[in-house]
Amino acid sequence: MKTAQTSLDMSDCGTKWNKRAEERLLIGWRAAMAAVGGKDSDAGNSLLDEQRAWIKFKDLSCGFYYADDFGSMHRSIFAPQCRNNIIEIRAKQLSEIASGLIEP
Repeated sequence: MKTAQTSLDMSDCGTKWNKRAEERLLIGWRAAMAAVGGKDSDAGNSLLDEQRAWIKFKDLSCGFYYADDFGSMHRSIFAPQCRNNIIEIRAKQLSEIASGLIEP
């Protein structure tokens, strides 16, 4: 966000930042699902249910920054940062699931 000057620039930066985090999340998701045996296993189905619930949580997270109580700075800087933190935590969890279940 060093070059961002306006709220719109910052919002665009935040969107790109979150997209990169989502890409890391997808890598972790694929690795975790492969490690538990995919959708054909009980563990895979449980992980899929968990991920679906997490996606609902993620989609609702940080929404308070968009309330009328906050200004554009909160929407363009703090909301993407909040969302990114949530995505990165889940990406790390999924990577840990994968690395903990894959034989060396």
